[in-house]
Amino acid sequence: GAEFNHNFQFTFGVGFRLGDFPEEQPAVQTSGDAQGLRRYEVGVQVTSLIVEPSAPAGLTSLASRKHAEPGFGGRFTFNLTDHVAFEGEGNYFTRLQGFPDGGHMFQGQFGVKVGKRFDRWGLFGKARPGFIGFTKVIAFPFGVQGPVVIPSEKRLYPSLDVGGVVEFYISPRWMARFD
Repeated sequence: GAEFNHNFQFTFGVGFRLGDFPEEQPAVQTSGDAQGLRRYEVGVQVTSLIVEPSAPAGLTSLASRKHAEPGFGGRFTFNLTDHVAFEGEGNYFTRLQGFPDGGHMFQGQFGVKVGKRFDRWGLFGKARPGFIGFTKVIAFPFGVQGPVVIPSEKRLYPSLDVGGVVEFYISPRWMARFD
């Protein structure tokens, strides 16, 4: 399988904040007032995941295949308070991968974001367990006779996204986010 230990992911996204937005209300409530808190956010993003796939057995002398994978995805956030939020994110990576883990990569992360919102920006830490998957992983059959057709299967590997988030509140409804 592919190894994703100590790899980095960079994400930029634009979010839309859902809720009631009276004109006289400020963009962000910093007092912790639950009435003014935007409970839900949805966003789209572009991302880049730096990966270094493991070499197949017996081929460990191959040069490093470390590279950046471009992708895109979406995010949903539920703001529990001004300081704590639950998030779910899904990403799809556009390039086909090779042997032994092949096809397209996809990712799902689900967890918590904790930090502080200021007037026009916010700073947070996040911890989100999840998975990275491949659409066509070679399944090596045992005892195959006759013409050989190499079967493939979808496979998931655990992942953990721990890092920081900076948000910029462009307007009461729109925000930009860097992970």
